Amino acid sequence: MFERVGANIMTTIVEGPAGPQTRCQSVDLPCSFEDLKELEASGDPIPEELNLTPDELTELVDQLSGLQEAIAKYDDVNQACADGYIRTTDEAANMGAHFNNGALVKDGEFDPSKPEILMYEYSEEPVPPAAELGQCNNGQWNGGPMTLTGTSFFLPWEQVGDDHPEGFAGQLDNWHMHYQLCAGPNIEGGDRSLDFETCTAENGGILPKYGWMIHAWVAPDFDNQLGVFAMWNNTIRPVTDASAFQTERTFTPDDLPEGAAYQPINNFEFGDVTIQAGDEVFWSNNDPVAHTVTAESGDDPNGDFDSGNFGPGQTFETTFNQPGQYTYFCTLHPQMKGVVTVE
Repeated sequence: MFERVGANIMTTIVEGPAGPQTRCQSVDLPCSFEDLKELEASGDPIPEELNLTPDELTELVDQLSGLQEAIAKYDDVNQACADGYIRTTDEAANMGAHFNNGALVKDGEFDPSKPEILMYEYSEEPVPPAAELGQCNNGQWNGGPMTLTGTSFFLPWEQVGDDHPEGFAGQLDNWHMHYQLCAGPNIEGGDRSLDFETCTAENGGILPKYGWMIHAWVAPDFDNQLGVFAMWNNTIRPVTDASAFQTERTFTPDDLPEGAAYQPINNFEFGDVTIQAGDEVFWSNNDPVAHTVTAESGDDPNGDFDSGNFGPGQTFETTFNQPGQYTYFCTLHPQMKGVVTVE
């Protein structure tokens, strides 16, 4: 996920790392919780795209059914407050306001029946301003009526590391990681990705890597055709058509700085890119560690570029004015090489 922060575009959320995980987020596949339950009960062949064995499907449905039963009590937001959840964000589009349980967040354990995060949306119209939404206070909710929309799980990066966590059965559970997250009690809108200057001005602190997270959409009224583990849920305000949702969320060249070509860094690999003279290349670091984009030779007019170390979620841009081929590498991981061809 990319967000424009001031004049810059930042990589703020990444699913991965690349591996056997399967992104079951197609309306044409049985990716929602209800679809998976129906598939498991039918005994029909499992679509190859799901990358699931029958035993994994049965275990996954059992886990998700147990989760649905476990959160039924949280239809009452007061019960969430009583059990230690507090609101940490405003109402995020197609998700809801996030309520974190600090004790569960810190324990570093995955239990499919104990989500670290619950999500709610305001139950009436109009939705009040964020500052008036409400908060858990002494185990009671002091705001208006709230509806439970979903759950999220969290595992600290410090305990799990860079490898994809072991969580739900099978490979459908694509966990994601937040980068450049600004956290603090006075952050407008709640914890969110910000640049250092803005975060500091709001008395917050930047967390370069927040931790591994995954949504699990099992709340009965919010079955998600984009997938039970998808990032967003189109049935949550603002409600939209599932088949068009992913297109609307796609990162396109129009989102880049004017005249820039996009070159992601994924799984310790650079790609090759071809541009016109005068264009710039925009690299984003989607890996969990720092990299550099460094010219192999300084002989050419544009050959003396070096990003220096830039970490997860950060970006580097440079303009190429002269035609030619420019090879570059990462000084921290010399096996990483790429080529910019300027025509």
